[in-house]
Amino acid sequence: MKVFKYKAIGSKVLFVDQQNPGIVTLEIQKKFETKSQSEINKFFGLDNETDIYVNGYLVEDKSLKLYSSSIAKVEVLEKDHLRLKTAVLNISLN
Repeated sequence: MKVFKYKAIGSKVLFVDQQNPGIVTLEIQKKFETKSQSEINKFFGLDNETDIYVNGYLVEDKSLKLYSSSIAKVEVLEKDHLRLKTAVLNISLN
């Protein structure tokens, strides 16, 4: 376990705890089963670069993987030419 008492990770902060600033990082030895975004898209018959939303929020970093057992529901949202120009996936997490 590493504690960086005064380290900031960015210039903008949503939640500030003035009493307890800093970051805690943990290294976990257990291997978690994950799925890449392209693997999930392929499973649903979509293009590898199809946008994925998690709980309604766009995942902008395509390299992020999802912890498989945290996935509760996957919806394929078809393009509607208003809000969505292409089909997307919305993944609900536990």
